[in-house]
Amino acid sequence: MRAAIGDGAGQFLACADSAIERERFDMFVTRRGLVTWAAAVGGVFMLSLAVTLGPCAADDKTYVMKIALATLDDVLHQYAKNYAAAVEKDSGGRIKAEIYPASQLGSIERQAQAVQFGAIQCQIVAPEFLVGIDERFEVLAAPGLVTSTADGQRVAADPAVLKLILGLGADKGLHGAGLFMNSQSAVIARTPIRHGVLPALQDNALDGAVSSIAVFSSMHYQLAAKYVTETGQPAIFGIAEVSKKWYDSLPTDLQQIVDKDAASESMAINSQAVEINDGARKAWIDGGGELISLPADEQSAMLKTLASVGEDVSKTKPQLSAAYRLVTEAAQRRR
Repeated sequence: MRAAIGDGAGQFLACADSAIERERFDMFVTRRGLVTWAAAVGGVFMLSLAVTLGPCAADDKTYVMKIALATLDDVLHQYAKNYAAAVEKDSGGRIKAEIYPASQLGSIERQAQAVQFGAIQCQIVAPEFLVGIDERFEVLAAPGLVTSTADGQRVAADPAVLKLILGLGADKGLHGAGLFMNSQSAVIARTPIRHGVLPALQDNALDGAVSSIAVFSSMHYQLAAKYVTETGQPAIFGIAEVSKKWYDSLPTDLQQIVDKDAASESMAINSQAVEINDGARKAWIDGGGELISLPADEQSAMLKTLASVGEDVSKTKPQLSAAYRLVTEAAQRRR
């Protein structure tokens, strides 16, 4: 077909990417009298043109990527913003990302269900909240697994851990794309917890909640409870789960961008995570809250007490036990 209409026209048929090029092609065809020629060969020309330009038209399609999360102004939210910017840039705008923090698209459970069915394209969440889909999502929240942010960042980058965690839920509508360290846990309470945190909580002598300092600070929880004890346990990770239904609908090059950017932003967030959590600690104090650390000997005793929890919980469940052993070995290897 290209030989019949000449090399000049063939160059314009090679997928014009702009309106200017398409206009030049129209003018070229008219000047050379090829419109008359096209009429003579009828639908053959139009079919060839459609086949030639068809893939370009498909590549121009915009795919909306709704990113949902439950939190606001924390590490998960920053990751969502970084990821959204990256996929839009690298896709040349073919992926249009929309971020919905603070549970705007429903509870964490509802978000997860919507991702499974393709109504939401991505969820940024702590893995353990997906335990209803696969109980192995909770292994990274095992107490004592990591004892510092740096430890957690190394575990999140471990190839064996990535293969396991990102592969969970693949048969239930999830495509794991990115894994990163969010923060270490802290306990918030109305009365200060300065000693004996485990017995006090177990005996219901204290009314507290466990989360990250960034969540406490961004939500201004000082108004309800001003005391935060930084136990560091368990570690809180973040995972980017993409709807498999949506992912499978993407052209191959966009699938690669979705995966590549999730992985690269999982590493890039590390330094920002430290800054965000340090800033949250300062904001907590500036807002009238108090940060408490356990005495060193009590912190050490707590970690010893927690060390066997993961094994005790998982030992009667073969798949969970195998997953726990894998992440534990990775944590030990990365210290």
